[in-house]
Amino acid sequence: MSAVDLTLIVDRLLSVGEDFSMDTCDLRSLAVKSVILCLKYVSRERMFAALYPDGFVDWGLDRRAHAQKGGNLLGDHQFWIPMLSLFSWDEPERPEATHPRLQFLRKQMRKYDLDVGGHTLATRLFLAQMLESVSALQMWELLTCELLKRDTHQSCAMLLAAMAENPAPPQECERVLFEILGEKLKVDTEALTVCLSTTRRRRADREHGMRLKQMASYVGRPRLRDRLRASTADALQLDTALGTWESYIGFCQVHQFPNVLSDVVKVRLYFLAAQTTWDWKPYTALVIRHQGGLAERLGQYPVSKPDLHLLGEVI
Repeated sequence: MSAVDLTLIVDRLLSVGEDFSMDTCDLRSLAVKSVILCLKYVSRERMFAALYPDGFVDWGLDRRAHAQKGGNLLGDHQFWIPMLSLFSWDEPERPEATHPRLQFLRKQMRKYDLDVGGHTLATRLFLAQMLESVSALQMWELLTCELLKRDTHQSCAMLLAAMAENPAPPQECERVLFEILGEKLKVDTEALTVCLSTTRRRRADREHGMRLKQMASYVGRPRLRDRLRASTADALQLDTALGTWESYIGFCQVHQFPNVLSDVVKVRLYFLAAQTTWDWKPYTALVIRHQGGLAERLGQYPVSKPDLHLLGEVI
């Protein structure tokens, strides 16, 4: 299977999972749940509840989507052929105990020279027939041509006619689907996981580009100076509005240092006031000699969110 096919599958599965509020971490369950949302002739809600009793899907959105898109949320045969190629089933321990509907399909496949051995192809054909808004004849022809390496259009047409002459009630189809979509189904999630990170990264880049375009349309082109640290005036204005003293300017305003006190001393005091793991108050005497009531005021207003670039200068 080509990387293009895998990328298409992962992208569609993630889109459906996000749209219907389903868990997108487990790729196997996401694939099975997406198949359930595209079934016909059966109750999708009953199938989902039987296979995933603790799962969630927005069924109101599902009904609206089926009404608008004709039932198939994932696409046509270009999606489903590589998707079904990821599905496989082991041989049953007792072939005669296989579900009667699948036995009948297998018998007709042998009759029209479409059987390649095993139950995987027959199960894929049955699943393709149950998909909404997808041509079963076209799907069967593509699936069998790939395996048999010959033209199978006529054989598939006769097989489809034989199945139509012996229709199965919805309850019978539900029992078959419950069996083939349950624990016996194997999904090649390893192939999907390879493309998952690439797809998510591409989607994130696309969403980031859309946000930038939206930002530019509303507030203008982003400028580098908008990302710079707030100016001294902005920091002082914020401290005043919030009644804090976390910035260096607010710290100086609270303590009202004399004009003759150098910036070097002020920054060192700011460094001491920002310490939270040891008792720094006795060390103010090493920074300024004539303290007065300064040491007591410093102890009353410690700094919990300092300007880190100033602490770096002191260090």
